[in-house]
Amino acid sequence: KDYDIAVKEAHAGHKISVKVKQFDLRGARIILKGRDGKPNWVDYPSERKPWYYITILPRKGYPIKISSESLDELEPVYSAVRRFVRKDMEARQQYQMGRSSNNNYGGRRGSGMNVYDQRNDYYR
Repeated sequence: KDYDIAVKEAHAGHKISVKVKQFDLRGARIILKGRDGKPNWVDYPSERKPWYYITILPRKGYPIKISSESLDELEPVYSAVRRFVRKDMEARQQYQMGRSSNNNYGGRRGSGMNVYDQRNDYYR
């Protein structure tokens, strides 16, 4: 419901009244109930069909639920979030491996390699 309100308010050019207006996906995780990798669903007694949703746990803050009446409508958002979270996780792992190997072998950090720098949150 909050999402619907936010979309209507944004399209009307009004100030958005819902609690969460934006959040950072860097360091976030996607929480799913099942192990099949598919979005969760819930049956509401007042609805004909189930609602589908994903839960995003940001590095800071409260969990965010993104939902839709249709799995087809939720899928593009879920795919984009999943792709970003996966790439972010890989970048963080590469950064950690680079730090580890630089510490072990006396290598120089920032020697032209693409290294994820957590202090500044950008790639260089």
